[in-house]
Amino acid sequence: MGTSYENLLLIGEPEQVRAAAVAAGSDGWLVPAGPGRVALLPREDRWDVADVAAPASRLSAALGTPALTNEVIDSDAVVMTVYQDGRAVHRYVSDEAVLVDWFIDDDGNAMFRIGDVEHPADAAHPTGPSGADPEVFAPFGVGVVDRERLAAVLRGEPVDGERLRADDQHHRIIEALHLDPVALTTAFRGFLDGDLPGAVRVRPDAPPI
Repeated sequence: MGTSYENLLLIGEPEQVRAAAVAAGSDGWLVPAGPGRVALLPREDRWDVADVAAPASRLSAALGTPALTNEVIDSDAVVMTVYQDGRAVHRYVSDEAVLVDWFIDDDGNAMFRIGDVEHPADAAHPTGPSGADPEVFAPFGVGVVDRERLAAVLRGEPVDGERLRADDQHHRIIEALHLDPVALTTAFRGFLDGDLPGAVRVRPDAPPI
């Protein structure tokens, strides 16, 4: 079984982000991820999956800065979505083939589904990375971000001749942005108070700041 987690990267100073997260009813840990960068580790549901779309939409609007969701799916794929002013504006998938939903229909035929559209097994289906544009993700980094290095990691270029697992690839993406990979490769369920300095717990029932 591979590694799965979900979290968000927010742009803003810690107190500013904390105030917005509390006002938005966020439930999770806020963890410093770099100068002017804060990770939100949302609390998971009973299936151990955290909703990142709703808080990214709310907080990108509240903060007036872009928000970035990070999802690693069973060490097979990285999905990163950029939100601006409450809307998803860009989506990166490390390997589209992982998100193709294969199934057998009622007649015993192999089929696949992309979104709500079903296709026969012999139809072309997407593979490889999509949305791998370093110019979209570089502004989330700090300092001087090497666009060529970031582009290579987003494309999933092999390292020492071997293809990276999705969790290793995501770690390298975060490193290329000069951010704290620990803060942004951790899930709420795997975080313990004191793991990282400056972590703050926020809850929906927290008093206003």
